[in-house]
Amino acid sequence: MTVFKKNPSLSELREFTDQTLTMLSEQNIPDTPEAYEARDRIQSLAAELDARLNAPVTIGVVGEYSVGKSLLLGTLLGKPDLLPVEAGPSTGNITVLELSRGEPGSPTTAAENTDVAFLTEKQLAACVGAVLDDLVRVLDERHPQLGAGTALAGYNPVTDPRGWAPFEAWYPRLWPAAGGPVAYETIGAAHRDAVTELCRVRDAALSQRDLLGTSVGVSRKAVDAALVLGAARRTPETPPKRVVQPVDAGQLKNADTAVAAEALRRAFPLVEKVTLRVEVSPDHWDLSGLISQDTAVRLLDFPGINAAGSYGRDTFLSRRELVSVHTILLVISAVRPESKGASTFWDMLTEDGREPQALASAALVAANAFDLAKPPALHDVPEGPLPLRQLLSHSAEVNGVHVYGNKFVHHREDGIVAVSSIAAIRAHQLPYTETSPETRERIHKALADLEPPGAKRWEKIADRLRRADETNPWTDRLRAYDNDGGIQRLRLLIDHHVRRHGLEQKLERARSSHRKLWRELSLLQRQVHRASGSEQPEGYRELRERLAEFRALLDLMLPTLYQLSTPAPRVSGADDASYAAELGGRPPRREEIAYSVRDDVFDWREWQELLGRAERDRNHLVPRSEPPAQGGISHLPRPGRGGGGPPPAPRPAR
Repeated sequence: MTVFKKNPSLSELREFTDQTLTMLSEQNIPDTPEAYEARDRIQSLAAELDARLNAPVTIGVVGEYSVGKSLLLGTLLGKPDLLPVEAGPSTGNITVLELSRGEPGSPTTAAENTDVAFLTEKQLAACVGAVLDDLVRVLDERHPQLGAGTALAGYNPVTDPRGWAPFEAWYPRLWPAAGGPVAYETIGAAHRDAVTELCRVRDAALSQRDLLGTSVGVSRKAVDAALVLGAARRTPETPPKRVVQPVDAGQLKNADTAVAAEALRRAFPLVEKVTLRVEVSPDHWDLSGLISQDTAVRLLDFPGINAAGSYGRDTFLSRRELVSVHTILLVISAVRPESKGASTFWDMLTEDGREPQALASAALVAANAFDLAKPPALHDVPEGPLPLRQLLSHSAEVNGVHVYGNKFVHHREDGIVAVSSIAAIRAHQLPYTETSPETRERIHKALADLEPPGAKRWEKIADRLRRADETNPWTDRLRAYDNDGGIQRLRLLIDHHVRRHGLEQKLERARSSHRKLWRELSLLQRQVHRASGSEQPEGYRELRERLAEFRALLDLMLPTLYQLSTPAPRVSGADDASYAAELGGRPPRREEIAYSVRDDVFDWREWQELLGRAERDRNHLVPRSEPPAQGGISHLPRPGRGGGGPPPAPRPAR
């Protein structure tokens, strides 16, 4: 193996991938299960690294199902009816939009056919195993009497020779009859919903004919009709029965949209993702700066987490695809910004081991439906410059977006945009004729609720914010919303982010795979050396010698460290200077360090400010947006030191 390089370039990573695959083809693998498993992991990780190196720059669009994500994404591309837009949860799959630049003067168009990719058998087993393992774990904690672990622990119906029979024999226990060991009412509906989803997967797996691991061309109209989760789905009152209706590629390709949609609906739990090619009108969004011969761009519309009727399967699929996303567009509601779904996606990203700084630089936040946020009256605020803190204290919507959005972008203010699909549709006169009658009616009503055309509802506040602070991010944010619903600002934000961070994020994802692959190669190398009985290479011998030297140094240091662990008595009344002289320049002891740390923390200006705010408030509460004290902060004596002595020297703001 070559020497590990911490931050390799893309070209170096490609060379490393080729070397790894060549080594695997030439290396004699020890005839042990552990060695074969290590080889398989290396092959899988090498394929992952190769895929990340050759993947286009990918923008993942995530959020809860109810935030208008699909309508916003279509509006962003100049075609609001591009994706299914329904009142209930839709797009219960991952939709990949492969973007290309259309001709000037032409509208945004989508291909008539899509590519529907189905899970492989291995992927299906992993998906079912993840959902089933989570269900068993939770039920064993809450209802051990149901015997979930006893019946299903370590069992996977996709790979087990017994098939689905053990699962089918057990799951009716979640619908117990009266007098059973667990009352029906005490079993949460979410557990029955998870079982119901597994039953849908079972029915699809038993119904499919040679679909696993394939990609089938299906008309976009059939896909739109099929991939809509039942808005009225409810937890069944009785255990679901097995329903097997054979489905094959021929049915999916049927020219009759209704026939193809019904076949796809039956096979839907097996769908991995749907790919749609879109030509974007440069009149709406000129992609020439993003797309080149060497760089392609795609948008991934992720399923809305927490949609009724969509449970562990969507989470599993999302977790698999999110690891390859370079830019994350997090769509939140402007009137209800904090959501469990957004946090769920963020947790998935952190679980992949991304560096916090890299993750923050990859994120953008779109506060959608900003047309529902009303400018505050500000009757009790004097006319003139308006500090941002006063706007935040008077507008729950602006404050929510400001606080919650910054959790994801880490105070990178240019990463947040206020946007409204409805306002953008009117500003750019975008058609939405291919939506359902119900959706068209909702859009008509929302358009009627907007301010009259040309009205700048936030301009007065934006101007007052500018006069208070020209660097305030909300001035441009509000004006961009007034201009066209913020959609052009969002396009520019994505364009700038991909140019600046796209390749950087792609490199970060590839390096993550490189680190995992190196660890597995090291494990395989040790197994090869053990199996061959050869002497350890020079690097191992040198490392062993250095460790021996380190142990010898520790033996010399430990007695002194033990002495330092016992604090020496301090002469009463001795000042810091004489005490330091007494120490004779030796390292400080624990007691000294404890005093120093306590004093440093106590002297933080923030604590003094918080205490001062509480003292000034008649209810002794800490007001959220109160300005700093104008007359300075009175010095509080350090605990255990008495009230005398000068105040501590001022410290720089943290």
